[in-house]
Amino acid sequence: EMTEKNILLVMIIVEGDEKGQIKMKDSIVNMKEVSFQNGKPKVKHFIDDYPFPYYMVLQDMHSLPEVLGDALKQWFEMMAQNQSQG
Repeated sequence: EMTEKNILLVMIIVEGDEKGQIKMKDSIVNMKEVSFQNGKPKVKHFIDDYPFPYYMVLQDMHSLPEVLGDALKQWFEMMAQNQSQG
């Protein structure tokens, strides 16, 4: 729905300490969740069902301007492509 209105909603996940360091085992990308289907456990990565279609995981806040710039560039490219197809 947001895409149809040309709205970009990006969830920014900042990990790490003040030096931008994080142990990879503690990253949201590596977090797992367990669900049960027919009484059997099913393990999957938490991020696979993340409720936001667009998200960024940053370990270093200093990279935020560059990463946001890249995201906006990709968004504009997608919008231009959608308009040329529609």
